[in-house]
Amino acid sequence: MVAAQQQLEKKGSKVCSPSNGWLLVTAPKLLCSSSSSSSYSPFPTSMEKLYLMGLVGMETLAPVPNLTELSINNCSGLRGGESPPRWMDKLFADHRLHELRTDDFAGFFAAPICSLLSSSLTMLDLTYNEEVECFTNEQEEALHILTSLQELRFLNCDKFRSLPLGLCHLPSLTNLCIGNCPEIRSLEGLPDSLQKLIIHSLPAITSLGVLPDSLQKLMVDDLPAITSLGILPDSLQELDIDDCRVIRSLDRLPSSLQELRIGNCPTISPLPNDGIPTTL
Repeated sequence: MVAAQQQLEKKGSKVCSPSNGWLLVTAPKLLCSSSSSSSYSPFPTSMEKLYLMGLVGMETLAPVPNLTELSINNCSGLRGGESPPRWMDKLFADHRLHELRTDDFAGFFAAPICSLLSSSLTMLDLTYNEEVECFTNEQEEALHILTSLQELRFLNCDKFRSLPLGLCHLPSLTNLCIGNCPEIRSLEGLPDSLQKLIIHSLPAITSLGVLPDSLQKLMVDDLPAITSLGILPDSLQELDIDDCRVIRSLDRLPSSLQELRIGNCPTISPLPNDGIPTTL
């Protein structure tokens, strides 16, 4: 790992290897190599976690056989465009990748790529995309293939207007986080398997809609248009409400509730109409 860091630093890259095992590479320009080989990679084969950010010149990634976590953001040369780049086929062929963070919806949401990830990927973080408004039909179908997915995040997607309809087709999905997506107006289509929901900084949301009966933990933060949480499922055990400044009341707290936290909600009634559950 040290040799790889030194090699990257010689090329003008900023490299950091934190205690959690990530190899972080950030640079305005990073050429794959002076070598003409398109499969060249400066990364060691033993590496398990790789975070690439702001790379312009890198256009391919050679297979890293032990890679389990990958983050690629703002790397124009690695983006897929209308179809996934060829390097993805080889990188994901070992079916080892568990966690993926990316801003490239088009590149990763293609059936051939999702097929390679279907048995291994458990966490997907879609973040910092300023272009995508919604999933295409092809991307929806590709999403259905990720049957091992347990956690999904949509963060800092400026134009994203609606959640994929295919969430209900992901049988293993238990955790969902949506934040800093100013155009999202509805949470329609939440899967029945969902146990934890985190939503924050969604200014266009006026209602949470129907929450699944499986939900155990709900965290809401900075929802400036929400006046009520509506009917909460009887399965709910933890509820965290913060910075919802026009919320007026909690209509009913489920009897299953074990933890309740409320902060920065100046207009909320001190108690719900039905009182505080005895489980608290």
